[in-house]
This record gives sequence, structure tokens and C-alpha cells, in this order.
Amino acid sequence: MKKLLFATVALMMIICSCNKEEGYLSVTGSDVINAVISVDDETRTTMNVNQVVWESSDCISVFSTNGSSFYNNKYTLRSGANEPTADFTGSFVGEKMVAMYPYTEYNVYTLEGISYTLPSSYTYAEGSNNKAPMAAKLVGGSTNQIIFLNAGALMELTVHNIPAGYNVAKLESKGEKALAGPVLISFDENGVPTMSLQESATVKDVAISFTASATPTTKTFYFPIPAENYEELSFSIGNGEESIVIIEKGLNAQRNKLYFIERTIDAVSGIIPTPTDIEGASEALKENSSIIIDEVSSTDDNPTVTLPSETASQEVNITFGAIT
Repeated sequence: MKKLLFATVALMMIICSCNKEEGYLSVTGSDVINAVISVDDETRTTMNVNQVVWESSDCISVFSTNGSSFYNNKYTLRSGANEPTADFTGSFVGEKMVAMYPYTEYNVYTLEGISYTLPSSYTYAEGSNNKAPMAAKLVGGSTNQIIFLNAGALMELTVHNIPAGYNVAKLESKGEKALAGPVLISFDENGVPTMSLQESATVKDVAISFTASATPTTKTFYFPIPAENYEELSFSIGNGEESIVIIEKGLNAQRNKLYFIERTIDAVSGIIPTPTDIEGASEALKENSSIIIDEVSSTDDNPTVTLPSETASQEVNITFGAIT
């Protein structure tokens, strides 16, 4: 899986129109959208090995107007599940304006942008990035082609040695900014969407539930988040009664960016070792009781780790990633 995320998605429109009768809304029938996902980049929906494919449940919102009102038209996947190219079908009223993924009946479009509620809980699905929102503005009212762009940021967090019985991953904002709830996807003059928090957004923690394993396991979690500057984000793994904090750090999240973090829980101590190399090991142990030395080479001249005097009465865990 590449670390460059957020490809554009070309959507070619085949329009079948009907006659407009004066005094009535013009409604199309059998409107088909062919959605193509670039195989060279990663975008939303499900990641199948290194290729991004559509899910059978994928739907998109196509917003249209009759000049006085805006309509949220649902387009559903007709064919192409588990493939990079799929057909969506639906109908619309008046003229198409913008589109977004994913569809919910509560999506609302105004001239300020698209109002959407970012979920605060997800159920784990292998390879799914939890429907990270995308949007597209139909420049000049053109409906021949739609190019979807990612509206927010995405955190990809891989954890090794998740303890048996653990079943929830949680991302929490420790500062003022929320992580979920009402967001607004606005467009700049070039049609680029950005997902930001609305004032009413107050949810500061997002959870991904997964099936507990009987043995230590590895999982990768995806958290779609708004493009906001977060003082401190805390990511943890737990079981409802106890948890392990994997990382705590600030993040100035930018739209169209993937933030990748990988950590291994120490199998003995149950905490996250601090990464270091052989030269920095002694210094790292002054502030950390558990470290992981990425690699020790046979060409190293008498590699030695000296324990600081202040750790003499403490339990110290040293893990070696590889010895070559």
C-alpha cells in the first residue's frame, strides 16, 4: 500500500434526459455514472492489496437545483463491486451542481458548501478507510465529467502485537477541536474541496470496533478527520476496561494528506517501545523504560548498550528489530 493517498476519480456521465413540461420539474431517468479509480494511487473505499476497489454498498450524492431549491440525489452502485471501475445509477432534478461521497440522506448543499456529519464510530473492515469524504464541483455546470477530490485528511495507524481480548481503537482530541460531528465541505475558486468543522461540532473521540482475537494480532486503522490544527491527538487500543496509549502528538491536518504511524506493543511489558538505534539506546533509556533498536549489524564494532544509573532499580525492556 503506497503512502501517497487521495487520487482523483474521473466520473464520466451518460445523460438520458426527458422532455421538460412547463410548470413541472425536469427529472432524468436511468442516469448512469461510470466511476473510474486510478490504479496508480489510493483513494477512498476499499483497498484490495495495492489496488483500490469499489464496495458493493457504495453510494454517492449528486446535488442538483431547479433554480430555487437544491436536491440530494442518491446514486447507487449498479455494477463493478471489487473492481476499480464501477457504474452508478440514479436520477436528478434540474441541473447538477456538485457531488460527494459518501451518500447519506442528511447531506445538504447550499452555496456555502456541503453539510455532512462525520461519524464518531466505525466497525472495522479489513482494508477499508471508512469512507473518507470526497467531493467535486461541476465547473460551469458541466456534467460530462466529475473529478472527485478528497476533502479531509486521513490517519493510517498500524499496531502490531495488539493484546488478546482487545476490541476497540480510539482516536481522541485533547484540545479544543472536535474530530467528528457536523462538518462543512467548501470549495475554493478552483473547485478544490476542504472539510472543516462547523461550530456545532463537539465530538472529540472516534472509535473503531473490531473482533477481539485470542492471540496477539496486527491491525491497520483508518480515521478520516477534518482539515484542522489539533493541539494533541491521542490514539489508544483497549477492551473497555483497560487501554494502551499508542501515541500522543499534535497534528496540523491538511486536506488531501495521509498521516501514517506504525507502532509495536512490547509483548512483555505491554507498552510501546521508543524507537532508537544502537548509538542512541543508552540516552533513550534515561527517559524510557522500553526501547526498540531497529537493527544491529554484524559489522558494528562491539555494539554495547549501557544502562543509565537511574534505571538500576527499574525494569528495562530492550527489543531488537533485526540482527544482521
